[in-house]
Amino acid sequence: LRLGALEDLGSVEYRFLGDPNHPDLVWVPAERAGGRNFIRPNFGVYGNSDGDVEVALGLQIVSRWLNPYGAQWRNNLQLGYQLGLTTSFYQPLNLAQRYFVEPRLLWQRAVQFLYSNGNRIAEFKSIDLGGQIDLGAALGHNGQIRLGYWNEDRRLQVTTGIPLSESGVRDAGPTATILYDSRNEGAFATRGTAAEIDYVRSDDSMGANRNWQYLEGG
Repeated sequence: LRLGALEDLGSVEYRFLGDPNHPDLVWVPAERAGGRNFIRPNFGVYGNSDGDVEVALGLQIVSRWLNPYGAQWRNNLQLGYQLGLTTSFYQPLNLAQRYFVEPRLLWQRAVQFLYSNGNRIAEFKSIDLGGQIDLGAALGHNGQIRLGYWNEDRRLQVTTGIPLSESGVRDAGPTATILYDSRNEGAFATRGTAAEIDYVRSDDSMGANRNWQYLEGG
């Protein structure tokens, strides 16, 4: 069951060899016919009560088993009302993949609006460029904990409306994530539970020019 649950394998056969009275059980796993790389498209629609409708197209490209420890190169591209590109390299630190490190780079551009008393007074573009590095550990078969550092620069460009008081900010600081996921499928699961707690902090002592923090869970 554990071998069959791996996305890397297309099938798992077995054979009994040797002495019929005391045979040897031999597993014969076969890799996926599509190879070790994954391409997953996705589509999203956002709407609100004002009648605004936004569309997002996404593409995830993952190259797996780049070395004997099971390294992965993960890329996400998003097009639509929000443009973005994220690339990361997931590197396990032991064969059991109990511990890992994952550096990440991102670029993102989005259109945002500024409101005052319910009235839209400005439209601007935000351009984010930054990176993050996480150290993590697996918690059993379904859990994971990550501790990291992130540094991100945001530039603001007004397209219509009043000028903004700040044209750019830099956020940097520690992050922490605890994840639990026992679902049988990533989408349309019929059993299992998924839960996550995230903590993010921006601190001027770690490279930021403003201080804030948040804790959220779901």
